Amino acid sequence: MKIGLDSYSFRYAAGIWGWQADACLTPEGYLRVAAELGLAGVHFADLRHFESLETAYLTSLRREAEAAGLYIELGTGGTDPGHLGEALRAAKTLGSPVLRTFVGGFRWHSEITGAALVSQAAKNLREALPVAEKLGVRIALENHLDLTTAELLDLLGAVGSDCLGVCLDTGNGLGLLEDPVASAEALAPHTFTTHLKEFRAVLRREGLVLRGAPLGQGDVPNADIVPILRQSNPLGEALALNVETALERVTVPVFASGFADRLGKLDPGDVLRLLSHLDFDRSSTADQLALPEERGASVEEVLAAERAQVAESAARALQQFA
Repeated sequence: MKIGLDSYSFRYAAGIWGWQADACLTPEGYLRVAAELGLAGVHFADLRHFESLETAYLTSLRREAEAAGLYIELGTGGTDPGHLGEALRAAKTLGSPVLRTFVGGFRWHSEITGAALVSQAAKNLREALPVAEKLGVRIALENHLDLTTAELLDLLGAVGSDCLGVCLDTGNGLGLLEDPVASAEALAPHTFTTHLKEFRAVLRREGLVLRGAPLGQGDVPNADIVPILRQSNPLGEALALNVETALERVTVPVFASGFADRLGKLDPGDVLRLLSHLDFDRSSTADQLALPEERGASVEEVLAAERAQVAESAARALQQFA
């Protein structure tokens, strides 16, 4: 399988996710970084990376990637048919065989969840899929802390298109109290692309804290998940494992009133299997879970820490999974 770079790994340097550097990492810059790290391509997670979606501009990027021997995958968010149509056309121009998107936001913040969200998304996707099928670009729905594995499978079944599948994020299941290995087993046969994620997961008073970490230094059982993907994914060795090890922190309010109700039916065995992956001997203070800028790091120090984590994670992925 191919090892690539997910652009969200550069959450700071990208300059589009609420933090501004003096000089944002451009699409051309991402391609150069991927080549320098020995990776096979870039999964651009957001349309905002690009100056425009004009054909000439995107074609130029595609040619630059092809000249360097790199693949491009494209990502966006939501299921609005008009937006997906625009993103699908951009994916086709860039040479991306897949458009990754997601249905909703974090489960605990969303007004619409569960069956209602599945029904709404299915309606939108049925409208967008004829464009995807005509262009020959698959749509991959990420498990994005919005739908459970069962709900995501229900959505695929409700739409019933070979052009619709999954972007498996190997770590996000933790945030919905799912066992990442069981989730991978269920979703792998539908997986068109991936986010190879790493989190350190710590239970604290405020909830389950997920702190981005270098690949191999967290609690996501990627060593168990990747063989499942290798054996069961529909693309075989053409599947991209896109390294996503962002310096970020997500607090899942698992102890908040009503949280369990918002998740729907919980499988106690699944939750116990999830807990078995966590390192309860790890001591993680609030300071250890803090992000670089919260510790007072300079802009240069933040960007250096981010780049070092990405480089370490890419090297680990190439050594272990290539």
